[in-house]
Amino acid sequence: MEQEQLVRQLRQGDSNSLRELMALYTPYLCTVAANLAVPPLTAQDVEEIVSDAFIRLWRHRQDLDPNRSPKGYLVRITRNLVVDT
Repeated sequence: MEQEQLVRQLRQGDSNSLRELMALYTPYLCTVAANLAVPPLTAQDVEEIVSDAFIRLWRHRQDLDPNRSPKGYLVRITRNLVVDT
């Protein structure tokens, strides 16, 4: 499914679209979190940060622009969570 459609469905509260976005972006976000962390994070910490990023995406889904990829938003959330760790 196209990302634009996923974001539209996510905004409407469709949890299946969230699962699809998680499947699409989790590996990338884990890499981002692991590479940003100094000192290095454990695998469990990385997974928790990425899970928290998706929780925040869900909570703020109404703020998403369906014409933009959620990737940038997720990377920004992940980066902020790593800094706060």
